[in-house]
Amino acid sequence: MPDPDDRLGLRTYLTPEEAKEFLSVAKSLDPRKEIVLFGEAKILEEEERFIEAIEKYRNILIINPMQARALHGMGFVLEKIGKKEEAMQYYKFAIEKDPDITDAWINMGKLFFEAGKYDEAIKAFKKATEVSPHMAEAWNNYGAALAYIGEEEEGIKAIE
Repeated sequence: MPDPDDRLGLRTYLTPEEAKEFLSVAKSLDPRKEIVLFGEAKILEEEERFIEAIEKYRNILIINPMQARALHGMGFVLEKIGKKEEAMQYYKFAIEKDPDITDAWINMGKLFFEAGKYDEAIKAFKKATEVSPHMAEAWNNYGAALAYIGEEEEGIKAIE
């Protein structure tokens, strides 16, 4: 399944070196182009250069404060550096702008689960299954959360 965050096909069709070269050329044409910044942010995420990725997402959000995938990306990198409360806010902002971002629902569910807010986690994971009914990760998280709170039978059904 294609990655919805890989609109240019940088990770799907190109090696990391080719993707960087492509972005370098695109950046020389228009360094503030939202899609170029997004591609750079995703590469920085993969290289675990989260602080630099935050700067790219900030630049995207300056250009387009309503860019839901950038809001989600900002949440993701903030979570990676341990800023979970801020990450949660960005996941919520992303969902407000585009309720069909499955990864935002999943990541928000994981943060709720880690915080012991199991009902909220289950609701978030359930929403992820509704948005992307064929995404195994959504169903696995939903089923595991149900099983964790003692609803093993429902959890197993969800995972199957």
